[in-house]
Amino acid sequence: MMNNMINNLQMFLKEIYEKQGWDLYNPFVDSNFLLEEWGEVGECMIERADFGKFVEEIGDVLGALLSIGNRNELLISEQVQPKTITLNSERVYIMVSHKLGLLAREVRRKEIGRH
Repeated sequence: MMNNMINNLQMFLKEIYEKQGWDLYNPFVDSNFLLEEWGEVGECMIERADFGKFVEEIGDVLGALLSIGNRNELLISEQVQPKTITLNSERVYIMVSHKLGLLAREVRRKEIGRH
């Protein structure tokens, strides 16, 4: 059932991207957007943001992944494989993700002028 929901969301996003012309952006923009959003997840974790903000950023990451899947004709639901990270590596992972996200945000702003 979860896979069907993800597949439906992916197809919905594909339609929106095509209507808005976002599917015509350079593939770099999609991957950069993913990095930016993942950095915002890290930022939420560092700042201990409220749960609603955290969920919003996770949703943005999912949307970016689905868009990359659409660009490459992949159903993301078929690509998901859970991975466990240790508590010691979690903090480093979050900090690196946050820094990559900040960098990606600046690059994207320069590339397409979005804020």
